[in-house]
Amino acid sequence: MIGVFRVPYYGDPNSKVVFVGEAPGAEEERQLQPFVGESGNKLTTVLGRHGWSRDEVYLTNLCMYRPEKNDFKNLIGSEQLKDGIRHLHEFLLSHRPNVVCALGNWPLYTLTGKHGKTPGSGIFNYRGSILNCHLSGLEGLKVIPTIHPAAILRDGSLYPLFDQDIARVKADSAFPELRLPERELNVVTDRDPEVLELVVQKLLKAEKLAVDIETFKPHRLACVGFADSPKTAYCIVWSENALIRDAIYRLLSSNIPKITHFGSYDTEVLHLHGFPFNNWWWDTMVGQHVMWPELPRALKTLVSIYTREPYYKNEAKEDSEDQKSWGPRVNKDRLWKYNCKDDACTFEVQEEQEKEMNEGPKAWRDFFNFEMEMMHVASEIDRTGMLRDEERRKLLEKALVMEWAERQGALNEVAGFNINAGSHTQVKKLLYERLMLPPRYNKKNKLTSDVDALVSLIQFATDKMHISVRESTRFEWGKKALAVKLVMLVRRTRKTLSSYILTRCSDDGRLRSLYKVPATETGRWSAEKYVDGSGLNGQTIPRDDVEIPDELIKDSTSVVVPPEVLPSEDESDDEGEGDSDSDDGVLVSTGPNNVE
Repeated sequence: MIGVFRVPYYGDPNSKVVFVGEAPGAEEERQLQPFVGESGNKLTTVLGRHGWSRDEVYLTNLCMYRPEKNDFKNLIGSEQLKDGIRHLHEFLLSHRPNVVCALGNWPLYTLTGKHGKTPGSGIFNYRGSILNCHLSGLEGLKVIPTIHPAAILRDGSLYPLFDQDIARVKADSAFPELRLPERELNVVTDRDPEVLELVVQKLLKAEKLAVDIETFKPHRLACVGFADSPKTAYCIVWSENALIRDAIYRLLSSNIPKITHFGSYDTEVLHLHGFPFNNWWWDTMVGQHVMWPELPRALKTLVSIYTREPYYKNEAKEDSEDQKSWGPRVNKDRLWKYNCKDDACTFEVQEEQEKEMNEGPKAWRDFFNFEMEMMHVASEIDRTGMLRDEERRKLLEKALVMEWAERQGALNEVAGFNINAGSHTQVKKLLYERLMLPPRYNKKNKLTSDVDALVSLIQFATDKMHISVRESTRFEWGKKALAVKLVMLVRRTRKTLSSYILTRCSDDGRLRSLYKVPATETGRWSAEKYVDGSGLNGQTIPRDDVEIPDELIKDSTSVVVPPEVLPSEDESDDEGEGDSDSDDGVLVSTGPNNVE
């Protein structure tokens, strides 16, 4: 049921800034004033940090009535919401503030038409962007969206981004214009050798160059982009033409300082295509980590903080965000322009980062130089890889397939039906319908069978078994604990097979990883498969022994790997609930000392 008490706007109607939320909550309804609950207090505190009181701004909502269960979706299509949007539209037409701050997904969508995959999503992409209002008669009105304060109460790590966005709103409230950057985006192909040479000669005179690549799946070079200023960028479309190769080679091998964002990936792809990367001087992801480790390091975040470029990471493919490799359906003309914009924005971010670093503590620069050195070290490790003993790998494969068959057979018997332990749907049916175990939920409040749930249920069933008096009851609880443990063991064996034993080697027989520096707030490295899709995560190679039966050592016949453990299969039935490299905390060694 929608609330019956109307919560009016609050503040100075002549203010140059208007904050638009979604709808009142219970406390707002009680006090008949917007943004007075916990989330409102958070907004008031941040406004105060930037020199504003509540009375100096104008606080509104799309709807002036509290939705049922405080869920805005319950207002969709209601007369109360239509009236609220109509009232807001009329107010903005008559007052025309310099900037409207859209707080959350639905104000973003209502005021600008922007959204993620569906309306009511996408705020983490568009937050901090300077956008045009799309309501009739309000074209040109400046809208800056940010996270709703209620989201910060749920996740305190969002506070720094929210604070950054309010700082932008404060600065932009001084003028009505959008003041978006103008950039010259140039696409260069092998069709005009003279233009190509002129571009190369111009770029070779640059003081520094931002470099970015795009690839087609599976990691085939699509283009190499260069920017010699925030205003001018060039996308050189890749082809096997000798002139294109020579142009890219001369630019990358030059001693001009190079700027990248997550250059760990780009430099390795270029290396595979035979290109050097000389004088790798600055990586904007490293700069962000050194100065502001609590903030996200994605380029879209850096662009939203250091530039006035609105969110563009979906421009190459409208229904997709930025990605390492693009599929065949991507619009290539848009992709080339997108690559140019990445280069120009990376250049601008670097300039702003360098100013900030020079004004900050000396330790920033020292730490930055150290991390850039570690990027080069990681690159050497990437390319060296690890030589794999194929004979021992085959022995481990045989042993693990036998282990998988034994554990799967035991699980099927205990469960009472043939179950795919990699299917979260089937495992949840076993846990919560067949075994009647208490439900476990993940962070998204979805019923789950992830590793945390399994460990918790094993402990629960074991405790019940120990405190039970009747032998039959102890037996039943023991059987339930065994079933859950067998699910974990089957997953463990399958994970070891798919992620470590069956993974593809490079042509020279080496397993490679792509090491990322830095990967965490604390500076810890992380790793994933190499850029060509081969290899593994070199930081999670298991350490536990694998028992090899004597008969397997003598037996030279091959084994048939069950298709459900092949590494190409995605076994997850739940969004974001697939197996990860550390899913079960399993460590199974594949080193030579484990074959006895």
